[in-house]
Amino acid sequence: MDTFIKKLNKLNLFLVENNGDLVLKGRKGTLTKEEIKVIKEDDQIINFIKNNKKQLVDYLRKKSSEKRSIYPLSPLQEGMLFHHLYDKASKSYLQQFEMEFLEGLDLAAFKGAWENILATHTILRSSIIDDKLSIPVQCVYPIVQLPFCETDICDLNPQQQVEAIAAFKQSDLSKGFDFETPPLMRINLLKLGENKYKMIWTFHLILLDGWSMPIVLQELLANYEVLSKGEPLENKPEDKYEDYINYINGKDAYASQKFWKEYLKGFETST
Repeated sequence: MDTFIKKLNKLNLFLVENNGDLVLKGRKGTLTKEEIKVIKEDDQIINFIKNNKKQLVDYLRKKSSEKRSIYPLSPLQEGMLFHHLYDKASKSYLQQFEMEFLEGLDLAAFKGAWENILATHTILRSSIIDDKLSIPVQCVYPIVQLPFCETDICDLNPQQQVEAIAAFKQSDLSKGFDFETPPLMRINLLKLGENKYKMIWTFHLILLDGWSMPIVLQELLANYEVLSKGEPLENKPEDKYEDYINYINGKDAYASQKFWKEYLKGFETST
């Protein structure tokens, strides 16, 4: 079902379930002449929907029930979404962070440490929907599977490893992200030697900025230290990005604009 839904997304189409019936729609809510032509030229779309109606209904209902919270984007997120839609090939807002482990790594504990990060931060389990409602929104999912990939390049010499890492990073960046499929981040772990690993964390800046990265990494290492000892993690309250959205939406936009105009009075060029 995932493959079929993704195929529809690429064609700018999506399915809506309504009391057991399925409605095929275009990105603007109704099908354009061009979209109708695409459907007529691809018999597999209609046939798949007819032959898999119940499975598709169940799939859409399950996906709908998984979404726990839906709310608007922050102004900065809206700006990044605009640039993503304007040029989806751009990698300007994709970020990669590297970390080396030179004295071995407990892989199960490390993966568990990352999974706990996802479980306690709603922003990391969010998708971005830009075309289903009148405004772009982000949807929080209660459970998201962490993309965690391990690659062994121990058989390469040091120079070959350097080249392989550079090629791997470039290849991973080129994948980009499907904004409607959380999480908008990936963890790749490269094994460089018997006790040597390199982590490559690829994520979109629409999730978090440079100020937030140290917080995540501090939590990651703290989680790992606990789990590697075989001890359970403490139950921490969930960090809800929605609280921040509610905070900024409650601000007086006119008063803020007035403040900054006064504060920046006298500046005529960039500083």
